[in-house]
Amino acid sequence: MAPPLVTIDAAEPIEKIIEIIEKDGGVIISNFLSPDLLKETMDAIEPHFKGRKITIQKLPTMNLVPSSFPRDLSSLLSKIPVQLTKIVRLSVWKSIMAHFLNDEFSFHTGETLVPQKSGYMLASTATLRLIPGAKPQPLHRATAVIPGSHLWGADRAPKKEECTYAEMEPGSALFTLGSTYHGAGENKCEHTDPEALRTLIAVFAPDQDEVLSTPIEIARKLPEDVLRLAGYYKAVSGVGYVQDQHPIEMMDISQ
Repeated sequence: MAPPLVTIDAAEPIEKIIEIIEKDGGVIISNFLSPDLLKETMDAIEPHFKGRKITIQKLPTMNLVPSSFPRDLSSLLSKIPVQLTKIVRLSVWKSIMAHFLNDEFSFHTGETLVPQKSGYMLASTATLRLIPGAKPQPLHRATAVIPGSHLWGADRAPKKEECTYAEMEPGSALFTLGSTYHGAGENKCEHTDPEALRTLIAVFAPDQDEVLSTPIEIARKLPEDVLRLAGYYKAVSGVGYVQDQHPIEMMDISQ
């Protein structure tokens, strides 16, 4: 098994956190959520699971062999908007996103050199509930991680024995680069174990359309910075427009 992932407290300098991610392709940040925010978030999520049949189902993963995985809750911006807003406003989260996802570049318009910054946006948000009996996913590109695999070439395949497992205390967060091999682990607990249930909150790179997933009456209550993250505004580069306007202008979201 590979060496364990580095665990670092959220209060540590952001430079140290970023250095670890650049070296290992991922890091565990303890105390990412305060106890109060963690409880508030879990209390807000729980009603969405009540009455929902949680089963082990077969899902194709990245065109790989289908794996057993429990159902999840997606579109969290529409389900827990208040709590998700607080999470994406945390300074550690914003700093990591800005460092790895803000691409600075320049281009010429005629003879004028124009500097640009790509910006980033919120995409797929989900809660994964790992019940006893949940089987591991095949390794692909969050709990099973191969540190350093973000530096591999495309010709190297991941092996299970190269994995380390992100064992975390409640309120901790695992940050990985998209090029780091990872996959959900299995839950070997007994069904009778009161501590057997595992609930993970995940925020991914672009997968899901948050604009179409979020009812407009909820979107109207979101702060502008979160609306920008979710794609209601054109990107800094100008892409993402509707009839040459910000999507938010076409949706009459201000009512």
